[in-house]
Amino acid sequence: MKNNNQLVEKIILTQKGFEELPRNEEGRCIYEGDLLLEEKQLRQLPNDLTVNGKLNCFNNCLDSLPAGLIVEGALECSENQLKTLPADLIVNGEILQCMGNRITFLPNGLKVKGILACGGNLLTSLPEKLYVGKDLDFSGNRVEYFPDNMMVGGSIYCAYNQLKALPKGLTVKGDLDCSRNQLTALPELLTVKGNLTCWINQINSISDDIIVEGNLNISKNKLTELPTNLCVKKIIDCRYNELSSLPDNMELEGDLICSDNKITSLPNNLKIKGHLNCSHNKISSIPENFYMEGNLTCDHNLLTKLPDNFHVKGSVYFAENNLETIGDNLVVEGHMDCQRNYLKTIGKNMEVWGNLVLYHNRLTSLPDSIWVGMSLVLADNALTELPANLTEINGELDVFNNKLTFLPKGLQVKNSLDCSKNKITSLPSRMEIGENLDCRYNKELSELPIDLQVGGEIKI
Repeated sequence: MKNNNQLVEKIILTQKGFEELPRNEEGRCIYEGDLLLEEKQLRQLPNDLTVNGKLNCFNNCLDSLPAGLIVEGALECSENQLKTLPADLIVNGEILQCMGNRITFLPNGLKVKGILACGGNLLTSLPEKLYVGKDLDFSGNRVEYFPDNMMVGGSIYCAYNQLKALPKGLTVKGDLDCSRNQLTALPELLTVKGNLTCWINQINSISDDIIVEGNLNISKNKLTELPTNLCVKKIIDCRYNELSSLPDNMELEGDLICSDNKITSLPNNLKIKGHLNCSHNKISSIPENFYMEGNLTCDHNLLTKLPDNFHVKGSVYFAENNLETIGDNLVVEGHMDCQRNYLKTIGKNMEVWGNLVLYHNRLTSLPDSIWVGMSLVLADNALTELPANLTEINGELDVFNNKLTFLPKGLQVKNSLDCSKNKITSLPSRMEIGENLDCRYNKELSELPIDLQVGGEIKI
């Protein structure tokens, strides 16, 4: 411990000269434990230094590391002025971190047992026969190609480089992030065991034999089509491309996010086990007998009609389309949002298990066969009456700003009722409201029934 204290004191005090440091019989400086030298304005370290723990020399003035440096733990030498690493450098710890230097090349045959983090440097290439036992991070450099015979045991992070292509048959055992490069394609036989992220490139094609076991983010590229047999286990995010259609008979295990493209219709026999987000496209039709297991988000499109026998096990969102008609036998097992359309007609046997939002449409009536499991929002329509059998609402009922003259007898609303700004002359007997009642701006409504039950505030 005495030698350790002397070494630290000498390094802190001299900053430049290490000739008088204690050495062993072989002439090496040996430090037992972690050597923490961050932000000491050091300009050099002694040759033949062995640290039997971690070496942290973050944010100094080092322009090189000493020859023969051995670190048994992690090496942190980021934010210095290093131009390369020693050819005989040995780091046996979990990470070698040299980010934010001026490194222009790494020695050939470099071997790192753990993580190599060399982002934010001036690298134009990686060394031949590079071996990294865990993750490799060389983001924020100028690398154009992957080297031959590179071995990486974990993830590869190479965003913000100048990569023009990925090698055919590349296998990545973790995540691959190659965003913000100059890629034009995803190559044949590419296999990524984790997530593949390649947003903001120039990619216009994907090989149909790639395998991604996590998520694929290929947004903000130039794709015009997706492969029919694309094998991605989780989420595909292809927003902001130039897709005009989705493949027929496409089958996906997870979610598909294809919003902000140029898609005009949804294909027949589309099978997605997760959710589909196709908002902000130009979709004008949905196939008959459409079925989905997850959520469907299709707002801001050009739909005018929902087909007969439409069935979604999740929730659906059709806000701000051009919808005029909803077909017969619609079943939505979650919530349904069709606000801000032009709906005039709703087909028979409509069934929504969650909330139904039909705010700001042109409805004058609802079918007697409609069934809603939770809240019903009908504000800003032209309804003159509600179905007589619509007597139980297991949420909120909002009929603000319609042309109603009466409400169904025996109406029971679990939460609040807003029937303001209508033409209601009287409220029905035996009406029960669990929370608040707002019936303002009904000019001919002068009194409330004696048997009215309201759990909260009444506004009249």
